[in-house]
Amino acid sequence: MPSFGEEIRRERELREISLAEVAEATKINVRFLEAIERNDFSCLPGGLYNRGIVRAYCQFIGADSEAMVNAYLLEEQTRAASSRPGPPGLIRGRGAGDPVPVEARAQSAARAANLPRWLWLAAVVVALLACVFLYITLFGDEDKASGAVAPAEDGASVATTGEPPHGGGIG
Repeated sequence: MPSFGEEIRRERELREISLAEVAEATKINVRFLEAIERNDFSCLPGGLYNRGIVRAYCQFIGADSEAMVNAYLLEEQTRAASSRPGPPGLIRGRGAGDPVPVEARAQSAARAANLPRWLWLAAVVVALLACVFLYITLFGDEDKASGAVAPAEDGASVATTGEPPHGGGIG
């Protein structure tokens, strides 16, 4: 089975596209393209940049970019797992020391990446509920909102508008 770098180079060569053409069209440094084809990911900038480089490279040469990005990620995970002590492709699990396949670790990482989205959604819901509670607390008093007449201490009626009552005199 060919490595990721061999596979992407084969795809490029089948289409008779040079690395210089890829570099010129995608604005990716030729050094990075060569490193990808050699499976030397240590020369790449890292993180999301690597995925973007692989995606742009594959789109330009007409290969399935999503499949190739997944193949790149699998290759990178396999290399990371093989650099750890223990059997290749396995990492130590929690608890009893059971080995965990790399694929299970990737699924676990994907679930953990979704966690902040749920926390953000929960925070928005709590904030909305707090706003509703505050609105009801401040503006929910019907007597203040409707301008009802409150009885005065001396028995006369006084409007809540703050104006003194008008006398019934000649006007």
